[in-house]
Amino acid sequence: MARLPLFGDENGPHIAAAADVATRMICVVVLGPMSMTAVDASLLLARMLAPEPMRPGWAEALRMSASMLPHRSLVDIDARLEQAAAKPVIVPDTITVDRGTIYESETFRRACERLESRCSRCGRARRRTRGSSSGRCSR
Repeated sequence: MARLPLFGDENGPHIAAAADVATRMICVVVLGPMSMTAVDASLLLARMLAPEPMRPGWAEALRMSASMLPHRSLVDIDARLEQAAAKPVIVPDTITVDRGTIYESETFRRACERLESRCSRCGRARRRTRGSSSGRCSR
């Protein structure tokens, strides 16, 4: 997960995203008018777990029923998938976050525990040197 201030203004709009490393897919992106709170970060996790409903104007090819996913058997499990877009529902094993205070809060920790996901923090940023992979998140 990452949160980035846009336009260099700490009080301006912020973007938050969650990406699945295994599939290299962006699971959810949220653009907000102000800094995220721990509740916002927890809701970002919740959006990864919920099917994305089709929106007006979206092409029929984006429906889950038009995808390669086993749609019929999934609808039997969760009726919300009948009108869902073809976005996978991700339940993470490990959530890697930066060292922001919202990710160290009790609220976010409880959300991770509820998902039965391990929360891993990135290593501290270091000056990049030749041949080094510094700056990457530790596993």
